[in-house]
Amino acid sequence: MTKTRLGLVALLALAALAGACSGGALTASSIACEASTDCADGRVCDFNYCVAPGENRTVVMARIIPPANSDLLTQQIPALTFDAGSDWLIRLLEPVVLRGSVTPTGDSFTVNVPGELVVTTPGDIAGLDYSFSTRSVDGLDVNGDGFTLRVLPGRTYAGTFRPDNAALPNYTFTLTPDVVATGRYDVMLPAAAEYVTIGGRVRAQDYTPVGDARVVALLADDSVAGVTTTDSVHGFFSLTLPPSAAAVRLKVSAPSAGPVFPDFTTEPLTPAADVDVEIPTLPAGSAPIEAKIQVLSRDPFGIVQYPTGLTVTIVGELAQGTLRRSGTTDADGVVTLTVLPGAYECLVTTGPESIWANWHGRVTLASHASAASKAPVTVELSYRTPLFGTVSDGSGGPVASGTIYATRRVERGAHDLLAIAPPPFKKAISAGSYQLDVDPGVYDLRVVPDASTGAPPLALRAVTVASVPLELPVELPEPALAHLTVARPDGTFMSGVTVELYQPDPTTAEPVLLTKGTTSDAGYVDLLIPYSP
Repeated sequence: MTKTRLGLVALLALAALAGACSGGALTASSIACEASTDCADGRVCDFNYCVAPGENRTVVMARIIPPANSDLLTQQIPALTFDAGSDWLIRLLEPVVLRGSVTPTGDSFTVNVPGELVVTTPGDIAGLDYSFSTRSVDGLDVNGDGFTLRVLPGRTYAGTFRPDNAALPNYTFTLTPDVVATGRYDVMLPAAAEYVTIGGRVRAQDYTPVGDARVVALLADDSVAGVTTTDSVHGFFSLTLPPSAAAVRLKVSAPSAGPVFPDFTTEPLTPAADVDVEIPTLPAGSAPIEAKIQVLSRDPFGIVQYPTGLTVTIVGELAQGTLRRSGTTDADGVVTLTVLPGAYECLVTTGPESIWANWHGRVTLASHASAASKAPVTVELSYRTPLFGTVSDGSGGPVASGTIYATRRVERGAHDLLAIAPPPFKKAISAGSYQLDVDPGVYDLRVVPDASTGAPPLALRAVTVASVPLELPVELPEPALAHLTVARPDGTFMSGVTVELYQPDPTTAEPVLLTKGTTSDAGYVDLLIPYSP
């Protein structure tokens, strides 16, 4: 059976290879079976793996990533089915080589503008867009081209050119399938005279310049037209904007050292070279203060400890605007921040290997009448919560080894600007059991047994972990096999190709990574997957 993938992204053919158990290139120590009589519990031998008998109705999505030194591109398969067998041949598409140059309109002296070209298009797997990029060189190459970009055929791409010259704004363009098919596209930037410039200074009410402030130019649709920083001495800034920028709003953020004021955004301004931006005057009683936040923890005996080197971030939505500050705790667990009085959202970030959970909450930072009353605001960390249990295979036996991953879902309240977002937690499965110490929250788990166990991976979604230990036994399904061979467009097999298999998640738009592997010298990879009768 031959199947052409939707969107002409990859060609898949079910390979009629001889013998379900004769196609592996496994070492003798890793071969689980040579015939079904070698398998227990009614399982059958499939490419030297003992798997569940019968049609497997599991459906997965695949992302195929050729090695970096290959001229081929990452491609996606929206549905791989296994009801007709485990053996698939994936033949990649030949990319289109798009050549061209980047030049300003009407400029006969500039042969090519250096920078980065990036084009994107929706992927065949929802949530995994295609993105291809290349460099535009300074001048032309030996073929007379300024850039060479490889893309997949038959698609419409949104493109962005980011000039190396930071004074120039990004330029956007569209590549249609017809243009891609020609193999040629020249990026024509606006003429130099068409660009719009806005410049001026940022100052306080008393005309003191504000240096090192961040200035962001926003168009009518709130898209960013340019970003710069005022010069440290005079507070001057200048931004070159696209020709379409008839009016912009400037969002100004305070420097990390210097005047303290909330972020503010101006009214729409007509681009000019002498814009005068005055930071808002602070109301009476809201002069900047030096606030201290002390982070502490307690050992099992109740003895207070002061963690050092933790990042503390605060964000306050004050009457005058939003103020963000961050710092690092010292040897006494204290971080000192220059802020405005008010209520702040606070996030204390611990490391992934820490026994302490990240902390998220509210603090009030106020001025004090006397030095004696300037005690720091304290934040007490809690221990991470144990998530533990057993891992058993489809026959009920313990899974000897493997890895379990726990990824915390990012959750924000209605008025939250910060969120706890630790990197995935990872621990080994040993002798059929595991234990992770995690922050309270909602987690997506991925259980990946070692291939030698003969057990398939499993994804568990939306596991809620509270502040008390949670025992979660994991029962893996019966195993099935995906025997995937990857070939170049000419049909020759490819080694070193990464194959990722995903499952859809009905509760989110993101696909769920199930398992992955790399093709061997013979061009195939064997991946155990769940069996669905």
